[in-house]
Formats: sequence, structure tokens, C-alpha cells
Amino acid sequence: MKSLFVVSWEGFSGKTAFILGLSQVLIENGFKVGYFRPIGRPQTSVTEGTIDPDVLLMKEVLKLPFTLSELTPILIEPNYLSVYAKRDVEKLKNMILTQYGKLSQSSDIMIVEGGVSPETMTAFKLNNINIAELLNSKVLAISGGVSDSSIEKILFYKNILDMKDIPLVGAVLNQVPPHMMEKAEYEYSELLNKNGVKVWGVIPRNYEISSPTVRELLELLEGEILVEGDINRVIEKIFIGAMQTESSLKYFRRSGNNAIITGGDRADIISAAVETNASVIVLTGNMKPSEQVLVKAEEKNITVVMVPQDTYSTVKILEGLTGKIKPSDTYRISLTKKMVYDHIPWRELCDSI
Repeated sequence: MKSLFVVSWEGFSGKTAFILGLSQVLIENGFKVGYFRPIGRPQTSVTEGTIDPDVLLMKEVLKLPFTLSELTPILIEPNYLSVYAKRDVEKLKNMILTQYGKLSQSSDIMIVEGGVSPETMTAFKLNNINIAELLNSKVLAISGGVSDSSIEKILFYKNILDMKDIPLVGAVLNQVPPHMMEKAEYEYSELLNKNGVKVWGVIPRNYEISSPTVRELLELLEGEILVEGDINRVIEKIFIGAMQTESSLKYFRRSGNNAIITGGDRADIISAAVETNASVIVLTGNMKPSEQVLVKAEEKNITVVMVPQDTYSTVKILEGLTGKIKPSDTYRISLTKKMVYDHIPWRELCDSI
């Protein structure tokens, strides 16, 4: 059985989306794929309790016949150091090994997803590198976006892995913005190759996968929907409409998928948002605009939602807005598979494990 430990060093790198896409591709081509996330980051779900939503996604999409606690036995919550300082570290290691053995019994390839941060659980010798060594896995690094710093982090990771004789099969440069594609494909990839890191693919940023949607914004705000447009549209940027109309048009036109936050009394800003085809317009302070403005938004299929909070409070709420793939997001799930087919020589990657 092959074992691949997929790591990143930051949140929102697209690691889970990549694993989901690769798993689907492998299954579609006859491989039996197992999944394990030894250390997860929980969220509270009304229906599921305290869970790691990424693990729930993998369980549902891959139809894994295991419980969530079997797929991710350790959840990192606030003050986790105090919690696990009271636990026997050897028992934790044995628990991870036992669960891994159970989950991998009928698999050709076992994909292990690392924690969000490489340093998590270092106090107990259970960080990503420790667990990769424990499970005798080969490591694949995922970089979310590219910069000099992200390339250096891949090489820093490689140096540590080399010291522990843990094989690094290579890296994937993920979510690369258009203006950085050429540099990533040539300069950065060449630099990594010179330092012994195989670059398996440079994946351009796909806002349909990585960005939040209007639906997710509505779920977070729980406001009154005045116009329900296309709630599956993505949101690339959030603007606060507090400027003059001419300036607003200038900024809003920089992106076609904006969320515009403004007061309901700012008919000029709302009209500018409609004119530039915003994804959604958020009206603060429970101030409803004229019917004429709402009719224009409806004609362009733009969602308008009204909330009781002021602008500052609304922006603070939207700091928690992220583009998480859910088990019901069949379109986004299909995009992850297409992403791997289009940009990764998956057979060669599989052979290298």
C-alpha cells in the first residue's frame, strides 16, 4: 500500500480541495483510496456536533464507511496544549497508528491530510513531520499562492524532512494568480527543481473553487433578502460603499464579482453596484432603498440583502466568510477533479509514492 502525507503551512492553501480532486481521479481510474486526518480543526455543527468540516466533506464525497472520530481522532480546540498535556503521548501515537491501520486495510493508496499548521502538536512530538515519520508516509507539499517566501518554506520543509530521512515526493504550486503564472511555471519551478524538489503542477487560481459564494454570505449574515438573484455567484472582493459615485464606479469595475456594503439610503452607491454587476449588495442599518433601485437589481439578477447591523459590525461579521466546499456543492466538487486532470500528471505522481 502507498501512503501520501499532504501538507501545507497555512490555512486556505487549497490542500483539502487538491486532496479531494486527486482522490476522485484515482477512484475513477480504479484505485481504492483511503483517507485519514490524524489531527483536525473542529467547528460546531448543529446537526453533527463538533467536527472538522473538511473531514466530513471527504467522508461524504468518497463514501468512506467510517465515523468522523475514526477519520480524525484528535481535534485541536482552544487551549489544546493544556488538554493534551494530561494525556499519555505514547497512547496518542498508538491510537493514531491503530486508526491508520484500520482505515487503510483495503486501500491501494492512503492519503493522509496534515494539520493546518506544521508546528501544531510539536510539544507532544505529533506535528506533521512526526506523524509522517510514524506512518512511514511520503510527503507532498501544497503551496497556496506563490511568492519568494512560499518557495523558501517548501525548501525549508525539505531540509527538515531530509534530516529525518522522510521522502518529499515534490510540491504543487496551487491557487496561483494570473499575473504570477509565468514566474511560477519557469523561475520558481526551476529553482525548486535545482534544489531537489519536483514540481508536479502549477495550478491557476480558480475563484469558483476558492472564493465564497453569495449563498455563504447570506448564511453568515442572516439578513432579510430583498432581491434573490444568483446566490451561487462567487465573491472575489468586498467593498464598503462610502465614497462618491465616480470613485465607486472606478473601484467596483476592478472586479466583476464584488460584495458591496452600504447604507440603504445611498441610492447612488447601490446604482453603481448594479451598473458594475456586483455579486451581492448588502444594505446596513435596516434601511430599505426605493423600489426602483430594487427593480434594477432584480433585472440584473443581483442579490440584495438588508441587515440591522451598522457597516462596521457587518464587515466584522464577514471576516469569517470563507469559500468552504460542502458535501452538497456538487459543482465545486467536480471542479476539483477537473483541476487535477488538467494540471497534474497524476499517474506519474502516483508512481512516485
